[in-house]
Amino acid sequence: MSELKFENIKIGDRIYDFTDSETGTVTRKVDSYLHIEWPKGHDVKYSIEQFDRDSNRGNWYLLEETPDPVTAPSHYNLPNGLQVIDLTKNESFLRGNVLKYVFRAPHKGNELEDLLKARQYLNWEIERVEKESKDSQEER
Repeated sequence: MSELKFENIKIGDRIYDFTDSETGTVTRKVDSYLHIEWPKGHDVKYSIEQFDRDSNRGNWYLLEETPDPVTAPSHYNLPNGLQVIDLTKNESFLRGNVLKYVFRAPHKGNELEDLLKARQYLNWEIERVEKESKDSQEER
């Protein structure tokens, strides 16, 4: 469980209320308020002030964050807390894709397909390096 901050809450996050021993789900969020659906179908609107007051009192905790599919897709999380992008962002396109497909293979759904994609990108990178090497030798 982690502490709550209004600006970090996303639709789909699950929140535990210690006061009522209930778990709710964030169903809507707008700039100044959010809705949490509690058990028995109670959809309650909270302003930033109400939300911060209750979370600062220690009444609520975030049980489960919904991964952001754009900035932090779960199939790119590494066991050490890094994301694949942390390893690939300074690599060439081809080498970055080799790493991406290898690391996500066991998590994305079709492991063999991702490994085959990694192999294809590796083959293209090998061909590129071989051509560069050959061109470099011819210039001498």
